[in-house]
Amino acid sequence: MGNEVANYKSVFFSWSGVDRAIKDKFVKGLRKYLGGKDTVWESDSDCHGGITDACKSAIESAAVFVVLISESAIQKSKWVKEEIEWAKQHYGDAYKRFIVSIFWSGYRTSEEPYGSLYRETSGIENHAGLKMPDSEMIEQLCEKVVTAINEHGVENYYASDLFSKESMLDLVQENSEDVRDGRCNFDEIWTERTVRELDEY
Repeated sequence: MGNEVANYKSVFFSWSGVDRAIKDKFVKGLRKYLGGKDTVWESDSDCHGGITDACKSAIESAAVFVVLISESAIQKSKWVKEEIEWAKQHYGDAYKRFIVSIFWSGYRTSEEPYGSLYRETSGIENHAGLKMPDSEMIEQLCEKVVTAINEHGVENYYASDLFSKESMLDLVQENSEDVRDGRCNFDEIWTERTVRELDEY
């Protein structure tokens, strides 16, 4: 399922150095689910050159921003905070749909930018107090990321000069049998619709 929607866009994964082992488990699961190493950008394996420029560029090219929020990330990591700010700037008012949060510890703060993530973004939470993510948590994350990737795909198609947002929503409705749990392969559906509409244009 993941392969259909993730091969043309990437996920940026933000994390604190103290949480490397936890990050590794989530990233491995995401890459397997989404179809390969190139689907997820994270600094350990993908940062080349200056870290600021590399991170900003990766965030700007990513469909979805995933952030691992732990007590150490909130209290000690300047990079996680800056990356969240860059992501919010990049996605603008739509950031609530394209930032997926992993609330790993019970530690909470109203300090921004974290407070708005607790209130406004989709996410998963480590209610069981796990030391490492289990398969259920990884699957929950993957499902939320795929939903956000599909949202991003629809937003890109709205930019078309020929077709409106309403046209795209009609298109999804027409192909409702291809939609599963808020996911579908918009590339194939859109290509078919585009050919038909252009023939009539």
